[in-house]
Amino acid sequence: SDDHEQVQTARVDYNISESNMAWFRFQYDGGLQAAWTDPINPLFNAISPQPLYSVAAGYTHVFSSNLVNNFNPAFSWYESLFGPSDLQKTLAAFPIVLQGAPFTTIGGLDNTWVQGRRATRFFLNDSLAWHVGAHQFRFGTNTRIFRLNDYDFGQGTVPTVTYADLPQFIYGAASTATTTYPLADSQPFNFLNLDLYAQDTWKLTPTVTWTFGLRATYNSNPRNPHDVLARLPEAFDAIPHDVNQPLNALIQTRQNEVFDSTPLAILQPRTAIAWQLRPGTVLRTGFGLFSDLLPGSIADFAVANPPYVNTFQGGLLGTVGGVGIAPGAPH
Repeated sequence: SDDHEQVQTARVDYNISESNMAWFRFQYDGGLQAAWTDPINPLFNAISPQPLYSVAAGYTHVFSSNLVNNFNPAFSWYESLFGPSDLQKTLAAFPIVLQGAPFTTIGGLDNTWVQGRRATRFFLNDSLAWHVGAHQFRFGTNTRIFRLNDYDFGQGTVPTVTYADLPQFIYGAASTATTTYPLADSQPFNFLNLDLYAQDTWKLTPTVTWTFGLRATYNSNPRNPHDVLARLPEAFDAIPHDVNQPLNALIQTRQNEVFDSTPLAILQPRTAIAWQLRPGTVLRTGFGLFSDLLPGSIADFAVANPPYVNTFQGGLLGTVGGVGIAPGAPH
């Protein structure tokens, strides 16, 4: 199976005046990833077309020789979904995935498709540089608005059937048969990341420069607008484990945020000193605290829970009964 990719970029720079400059960039990145090549039948091959469209711009305004502002908005959209080119045709040929170690599965990886995501991102960056005597001040913001449509919750809807020995295979008996029933194959999530920062680069002497600053970050609690999140009220070790208690008294449902709470602000101070020992030799040292963005994949772990995603296992070793491998076969 072949992969291919192409990238096309166009950029325009426009000097409006001596004090105002702008640029615009448009980019398309498209390709095809061969996600799975089946050794039994190419009908079970899986691919992932991955188009990405992005638009970015920049605007610089010079207030004076000591005061300059840079404004950079951007937008991007991409899709990365994995699965056969025609999933219904694939399932019509073989509606399950049959596994028996150490042999190749029959049905490819149809129990994992369709998976992936579509993502829409808005960026807003602004930076103000101000020179005052021996000081160079910088103030700014980095903002990201992120909309993620997660398609991983449909994994497991195609039954995975296993056999443990040759007689089970000959007579069509399932050692285990596992199927997942999600409320929906995909769910949207909204993220907001907001950074505000201030920094001063101070020329203490002709050879010593001290930089210090503070960044405050707000990472929103990932939100699901459909209110289909479920979680425990406390840590697993802290909740009661009475087998007779009703599940709806323990599991919190119809939640719209992944976490019970998130910090209002993450403070990140940082400082650095540069000392020019002699021409051509500079000694630098610094310290700082840095945070990271929440990965969008955190949603996979938060939504794949009962009652919105339910998994059952039958077969000889399962808990819900049934023996026959083929759907509709006598049990």
